[in-house]
Amino acid sequence: MLFAGLFHKKPANYAIITSNLYNAQSVYELLGALIGDDNVLLFPNDDLLRAETITSSKELMAQRLYVMSELRKSRNKILIAHTSSLARFMPSTELFESLSFNLRVGMKVNLVELRQKLASGGYARVGKIDQSMQFASRGDILDIFSVNNPFPVRIEFFDDEIESIRIFDIATQTSNEKLSEISLTPASDVIFSEEEISRLEVNIEQQALKDATLLSNDEKEHLMSVTKEDFERIKSGQIHPRNYKYYGYAQHEHYSILDYANFDIIFAVNEEAIMASLEISENEARAFLDELVDEGKIISHLAIYRPWNDIFKKLPKPLFSKKYVESIDDIEFKVRPILSSSTSYMNILPTVQSYLSTNEKVVLALSNKQQFDTAKSLVKDADIVYETVEALELPKGKLGMTLFDINEGFELVDERICYLSSKELLGYKTHRSRFMNRFKESTILKSFDELESGDYVVHEYNGIGQFIDIVTLEIDGNKRDFLHIAYAGTDVLYVPLSQFRLIRKYAGKEGATPKLNRLGGNEWEKTKSRIKKRVNELAERLVVLYKERIRIPGYPFKKDDEIQKLFEDEFPFELTADQSEALEEIKADMEKSESMDRLLCGDVGFGKTEVAFRAAFKAISNGKQAAILCPTTLLARQHYERAIERFANFGVRIAVFSRLISEAQQRKYLKQVESGEVNLVIGTHRLLSKDIVFKDLGLLIVDEEQRFGVEQKERIKEIKTNVDVLTLSATPIPRTLQISLLGIRQLSQINTAPINRMPIQTYVMQYREDVIKELIERELSRDGQVFYVHNKVSSIYQVANRLQRKISAAKIGIVHGQMGREEIE
Repeated sequence: MLFAGLFHKKPANYAIITSNLYNAQSVYELLGALIGDDNVLLFPNDDLLRAETITSSKELMAQRLYVMSELRKSRNKILIAHTSSLARFMPSTELFESLSFNLRVGMKVNLVELRQKLASGGYARVGKIDQSMQFASRGDILDIFSVNNPFPVRIEFFDDEIESIRIFDIATQTSNEKLSEISLTPASDVIFSEEEISRLEVNIEQQALKDATLLSNDEKEHLMSVTKEDFERIKSGQIHPRNYKYYGYAQHEHYSILDYANFDIIFAVNEEAIMASLEISENEARAFLDELVDEGKIISHLAIYRPWNDIFKKLPKPLFSKKYVESIDDIEFKVRPILSSSTSYMNILPTVQSYLSTNEKVVLALSNKQQFDTAKSLVKDADIVYETVEALELPKGKLGMTLFDINEGFELVDERICYLSSKELLGYKTHRSRFMNRFKESTILKSFDELESGDYVVHEYNGIGQFIDIVTLEIDGNKRDFLHIAYAGTDVLYVPLSQFRLIRKYAGKEGATPKLNRLGGNEWEKTKSRIKKRVNELAERLVVLYKERIRIPGYPFKKDDEIQKLFEDEFPFELTADQSEALEEIKADMEKSESMDRLLCGDVGFGKTEVAFRAAFKAISNGKQAAILCPTTLLARQHYERAIERFANFGVRIAVFSRLISEAQQRKYLKQVESGEVNLVIGTHRLLSKDIVFKDLGLLIVDEEQRFGVEQKERIKEIKTNVDVLTLSATPIPRTLQISLLGIRQLSQINTAPINRMPIQTYVMQYREDVIKELIERELSRDGQVFYVHNKVSSIYQVANRLQRKISAAKIGIVHGQMGREEIE
């Protein structure tokens, strides 16, 4: 708050240091809401210090590179860093700027030197680009996907002159929108100058020889091999997480992010927490490096973090915030967080009334229009006087409401002013990240970019061939890109990229090698004729199936009414475009007289459950029952708990069937389901038992159908005859997906994550108990939880006991499939 006010009055460069990434993210989100995202820069580093994983998060590295670039070219920014990101070894500003440059149409550039510059800056050279931090070069065409641009670009040269710069599509590899100029930054923040590489070559060899005298012959041999491999990788410009641990060792002078701009004020939040965090990080880093030195895996005298005093050797000392006033010169600013947290609109009024009783001014800051409109109607219906205000304005009366996205609320104690955000009112918290989408998009492969050299392909007119590579050919003075495909004998076909839709990746029995066709022969035409005959036979069977489905009519549900709208408006998040489209498709099917049979595909966490709940509520509000069939007891329990909360304000009666439910309770539920008292039934394969009789089942939702057995699927088919069915799956089996693609089952897809969903960071490493201990302790230190998955029931208790001895403060629970119901609960 202080810095938001200061920035408004005197725009300048300011730096704020916190004790960890979690706190830095919170400060960044709050300041971004108060003064605008473009004025605030978050410089992140994974708080996991282990050298195997440092810099492995592309999103975090992209964010760091963006901040480095912005600080060099812009003024008036607030930098948010935390102890481990501030203590990172950084490239000098001179080196960073030497590898940052602009390219514009008409500029003359030496293409060989440009490629070398990109490689030195950490860009990986590939055959074709499929993600950020890559470049591809074919003849006079250069493709670059820079970390500071949201889309890749294609640069075409005429001799050494840039003829055109275009944005191009990763999926189709075709270029479209023209640009006049682009800016490029390095693709890594661990880049070595030639001087540093030369220094490292001498120092690393000398230190390895010294350290080897204390090792056994095997350890000595391993050390020399590892250090040689590491150095050769660094020398060749390959980017790898293991490079970082040599960075400080190679530098003559060390740098931090604070060297990238002149800051009027450097402010450290909570001196005690920062110093404690520094001490923990330095001790853990030293212990970790010492272990590797003792094992002959690295040389000694390496470092992961810079000492605190070294960082500020040439910089002004930071100002520290303190918990308590210690001298007459200290300035006291009383602000406290909001402790209450709700997850339902029904709890908004009690929360508001509570804070109105203790404050002069209360402002409700809602993150989106849906939340704002619903909260406004609730306050209005309760006859509470309010006024709509701008983001940072206070109401003339006691209560104000604003459409304003702040990550958490606060109270100004002396001023008796309170801001309540969506987090406190609805349990909804937003996250800001500039780089989630570009890395997410790179994982979705839609065309020939799925191909690798050696893959078998099928050309619509020429049959089965083998993809070799993409080549640039000059025809009639024009250069174009072609797919190079080999056929039987020495036959070769060049397919223009504009015709890539004629090509499909070969899909056959796993491990089988298909026979290549000859160009110009009739073998492929015969094969196609046989396939067409089989397709016609399949089509005839499909016609019979469709007739059967039409013969047995389904129930046409009514159009959405007011109560459906109320149910959907109570959801505090905005649906993504994919969610909305899938929901509309499902509702349209439900409103038809034919029974619905639709597959909804979407990654974990992409919002399939909310779409399913809305479909279930539509069935229930039409007087029908709905059922959710789950493959596991745990999943059934999770759906039940979420459903209880989601349907709480609409009088929906819910029952759950699984082995965790007592026999007496199940008998009670059986009667209620048969009589129609229960509206929504959730359960495992127990739902498929003959003794469960629905009064009027209208919708069956099957979660992860591929995890059910053959007998269970046959029972599902019996139920499906005149009931609408919605199948949810993150990873449908090929047959399920094929049925959808053939049109037997309708298909909806959710391909985009919810708005501002933070990317999941995944690390793969050799098992080490000290790493596990560190990870768990870091998560517990921020009041988080850890889910530890072990693969053997026989040894799970030993693992838990070992963890308990290592982390005595942790409360550890055990659950596995062989436990009884009471134990699991």
